Formats: sequence, C-alpha cells, structure tokens
Amino acid sequence: MKIKLLILLSCFSFSKTFGQAYSQLDINNINANIYSNGTLFDGTFEVPSGSFKNTIYLSSFWIAGKDSAGQLHIASQVYGQAGNDIFYGPIATSYSGPIFNQYDQTYDIYQTEINTHITDYMNLGYVVPNSIASWPGNGNTANGEAATLAPYVDVNQNGTYDPANGDYPIIRGDKAVYFICNDSKNNHTETGGVPLEVEFHGMMYGYNSSDPVLNETVFLHLEIFNRSNLNYDSVYFGLFVDMDLGNYADDYVGYDTVRHVFYTYNGNATDLVYGNMVPTQGCMSLNQAPSKFIYYSNDNSVQGNPTNATEYFQYLKGQWRDGSEMTYGGTGYGGSTPADFMFTGYPENGIGWTENGIGNIPDDRRGLLSFGPFSFEANDQICYDFAFPYANGTGSPLNSLQNVRTRCTAIQTLYDSCACNCSFTSGVSQLSNETVIKFYPNPSTGIFEVNTQVLSLRKEDMLQVYSSIGKLVYESNNIHEHAVIDLSNFGQGIYFAKITSKDKIYSSKLIKQ
Repeated sequence: MKIKLLILLSCFSFSKTFGQAYSQLDINNINANIYSNGTLFDGTFEVPSGSFKNTIYLSSFWIAGKDSAGQLHIASQVYGQAGNDIFYGPIATSYSGPIFNQYDQTYDIYQTEINTHITDYMNLGYVVPNSIASWPGNGNTANGEAATLAPYVDVNQNGTYDPANGDYPIIRGDKAVYFICNDSKNNHTETGGVPLEVEFHGMMYGYNSSDPVLNETVFLHLEIFNRSNLNYDSVYFGLFVDMDLGNYADDYVGYDTVRHVFYTYNGNATDLVYGNMVPTQGCMSLNQAPSKFIYYSNDNSVQGNPTNATEYFQYLKGQWRDGSEMTYGGTGYGGSTPADFMFTGYPENGIGWTENGIGNIPDDRRGLLSFGPFSFEANDQICYDFAFPYANGTGSPLNSLQNVRTRCTAIQTLYDSCACNCSFTSGVSQLSNETVIKFYPNPSTGIFEVNTQVLSLRKEDMLQVYSSIGKLVYESNNIHEHAVIDLSNFGQGIYFAKITSKDKIYSSKLIKQ
C-alpha cells in the first residue's frame, strides 16, 4: 500500500509543475530537476543516479521583510498546491507576450562547451552551440528588465553579451543549470502576502569527479536582487527543504551547528525504498552561518504546515505557527529555554538533543534554514552558497549520518580554498579586500605570467593555484616581482589563482587549454 502511495506522489510531483520548463543536473551520481520558477527537484533528487530512489522531494526559497511603514512583504514557495509566490523570469514592466515567455526555461551548460567556444569561436565553420547562444546575459531594458542578468565574460568589453565575438558564460562546476525568477509577476496565492519585487538568480552545479565527496554532492549558488524602490528591514531569507529518504514517512532531522548543515536520517533500521543501505541527506550553508533551523511536520498542528503570510514569517524567525518561540528540548515547543536551532545533538553517539533521543515517532519532516534579520535596501543584492551532500553507510542508518558530517567538512575545505566570491558581479556581497588581476596569456596551453611588481608584494606573500574542485596544484612565495605558473602537466579546464598579501587578496580565473 505504501509503495502505491509513493508511486502516486511521484507522478503527482510532475503534474504540479506542468507548464514550468526544467532541466536535469546529471553530471555525477545525483540526478536532480531544476525548474524555471526556482523550484528545485520536485520529486527528482535521484541518488544513486538511475536507481529511481530519491532523498529530497522539493526545495524552494522563502524571503520576507518589512517596509518603512511596517508592512510585511513576503514570498514563499512550497508545493504549488495552494498557489505560487515565485514565477519564472526577471522583474519586468510587462510579463506577457512571446518575448518575455522565453524566460520559461532553464539554461543548462557544460564547462567543456565553454572551453571549446573560447578556443574555437574565431575558427571558420564554428557554430556557437545553443547553450551558449541562448545564455541570458542581458535583459530587455525597454521592458524594464535589468541590463545584465546571467554572468558572462565580456571579451570586447562593450557591455553586450555577444558570443559570436567571443563572449562566454561564467559557471561553476562541470555542468550548471541557471534560472531566473521573481516574486512580482502575479499575486501571491501561496501566502497571500504582499510582493517584495525581488529577483532570484540561481545556479545549480556539480562536478564529474572520481572523488566520492564531489560525485555525490550538488551545489546551489543564489543571488537575490531588490528591484523595488523600497528599503526593507527585519528581513529573513530561508531555504526550505523537504527531504524524503525513500519512504517519506519514517524520517528524523537534525542540525549540526559546527558544519552549518541540516540533515535527514532514517528513523527506522531499514527503509521501504533503500532497504538496509539507508543514506543520510544534508543541506549545508557554505558562505554564511544560518540564524535559525526549524522543522515542521506534515499536519495541521501548531508545529505543522503554515497557511498564511504571518505563519510563514514566524517560521523564518524560528517561531511556531502560534507565534511562540522555539525552545530547547523535547519537540521544541513549550519549554523555558529559547533555542535557535532544532535537534543539535549527535544521534550516532547518543549525545545532546536529538529526535531519536526523545523518542519522537519518525514521520514526514520539512526543514527551514533561515538567515536574518538584516536590512535589504533598494538595488541591494544578497548572496548564498549551499551544498547538498549525500552519503551512504553500512549497518545502522546512523553510520551514514557520520559519513555526511565527514563529507561536509571536506566540502567546506574545498569551497574555502577555491577563492570563489559568492557573487559573480560587483554587488553588495563582493569581498571588499579582493581584486581581480590579469594573467597572460589566458587561455594558455600551460604557462601563465603576471607582473606582480605593480602590486607591491612582499617576499613572504603567497601565490596558490587550485583546480576547479578545490585541490591545491601550485604554490610559491617567490613572487614579489614576477610570477610564472606552469600548468603544463595538468589537465585542461578551469583553475583559480589566488595571491594573499597582508590584508589584500588578488584572484584570477585561469583557463588551461
């Protein structure tokens, strides 16, 4: 009976997003759907790829804040059953007609396509592939859209995305899926709230790697733009994730305050779908520490599904539907000690506050990582990076939980070492102490040079080069006048050079042909 229900729900997940274009991120052992309205997965986060087994049902974005008059503005997307708050495309003057409807798509692209374009775009007979030609680098300013949308390298620096003359998309990973969506196209029928007029630019990406950590992880890069003329305060952003480890009805959740990861593990020794090899699925924040983690159940209780704008906002603030504060211990409700994060213990060691420790009945859990409060002024931009690590284990499901913690530590190290700005552009989240420098020639078949004398470096300053997966491949502290990097013995692809000098960081993206 449960199997039939699972199949029915799987079919229903596709019908809910009927009319929304989607792409699949399928570069490694995870196969995930990404939709044009920003909905992630919606029934397909298949791992192992090709197994027809899934660990996440759906993920989506919540954001809310108040204007100067105290009016709440909110956009929260979940399953689309009650309605929608977020819609495909950028903020625009008109949302009708075939020109705007072209945004009902996702933009999937491989790094190998970009590398080939960089080297061959001037060759006779070369045809720009559709993945590069259709990249939404520029908006239609005549329709009130932002001039620059998706990130790209402007080779001739004319301010226009022109791939025929060498311009190319900027992505992360070996394959990426890009999407643009907004909360202003229609009335908010999910929360019933007032729109903020914000625009989401998202990039889901992954790596084709022999490293199991990267092979079973996908990443989300998200930038949010305030396109309104309002200055918001008391703002919270949340990433909602409904994890279902195979059978949706036997799950526990927890939060690791050290690794900033929300995870779901099986409440029973075996799972209806995964059997004896029950995995753990995580969602971790890479560039910011969350302010809250709260879960709620799939029911109508005070700790159940939100039904209006006020209740969505309260969950973002770490409060229950009735406005009461989350508290430490038990189910997080009705205690005397305020808490910011639910179930922060270590169930694999029997330490601290955990669901299995208090004897909760495993069930269908939903989780929300939230960040705030903060101010979000007109024309501001905020930026988040997330990872979705998966791990399996043998024996008890708690063994896979320990493996996820280990993988999260490795993922954070890789992210920190890649010299990645969270923002692709010069928005409010760009690091103030980081400056882009130019190596030449770039692209190169192996030798890259830079005149470091103009940087006034010290003898002890360090040059490091990392691969696209964060592995250190070159290091030198003899760079105070001139630097030469030899990558001749390394494979083709994208590398990141970083020079650390006192309180300044210089960075560059290197393309090895």
